[in-house]
Amino acid sequence: MPRIRQKPRQKWPNIRAGLSLLAMVAVGFLIAWQRDSLMVRFDALLPIRHVRVEGEFANLDPEELRKVLLPLLHRNYFRADLQAVEQAAAGLPRVAAARVARIWPDTVMVEVTEHNPVARWGSNSLISDNGVVFPADRSGDADYSGLPALQGPAGHEGEVLAMLKGLNEKFAKGRVAVVDLRLSDRLAWRAVLSDGLEVVYGNKDPLAATERMLSVLLRLAEYHPGTLKRLDFRYRSGFAVTFNPVVTAPPVERNATPKSG
Repeated sequence: MPRIRQKPRQKWPNIRAGLSLLAMVAVGFLIAWQRDSLMVRFDALLPIRHVRVEGEFANLDPEELRKVLLPLLHRNYFRADLQAVEQAAAGLPRVAAARVARIWPDTVMVEVTEHNPVARWGSNSLISDNGVVFPADRSGDADYSGLPALQGPAGHEGEVLAMLKGLNEKFAKGRVAVVDLRLSDRLAWRAVLSDGLEVVYGNKDPLAATERMLSVLLRLAEYHPGTLKRLDFRYRSGFAVTFNPVVTAPPVERNATPKSG
């Protein structure tokens, strides 16, 4: 019985499909290369030549800002991603807001608003009026010693800042202000006033305690000649008072002049 031999499969269709796929990939690379080449040429036609930085700078170095932005601006005037530039500028620690705009024919303008520091935070930071903590200028050119000192656990920055404002409103009648305010890890409050008075609130509400304190301070001054040194509210009923020692001037000795007779 004769054997039936199976006809071998044709490999040509597979080879043709592979060649077609290879050709398509090559065409894709060619198109991409031509596109990139055209974009490079297009960028060279209208390059960005100038970056203008505007704003009032107290803590931010304009040169530092330019170094961050320049890598994003090596593009054509029309192809530059201004949103990316704006995000990069706003991402700097001392920048509160940024606005970017094109100025024909070759300039990009970056307008920057810095954080407004209202107090020192911790050992080497500042806090803005919006409760944002940012690093202080370490160049030594800026002096922040006149700002009140604040400190507190992470996540309580806004609470400490709000307490500073509230206490200053309470003490404004006495013409004093808070120069140091601290919230401990156990959420206990302590303040130092501009006249040197230390107020230990503990876990009591500082605003309510201050309201009670102000109502009796005048009476204390009537009964004690010394100035207040420390108030401690860490008691269930009332508070402890410490006075500075009273310094009395030594008597002035007068030498009697004998009469000449």
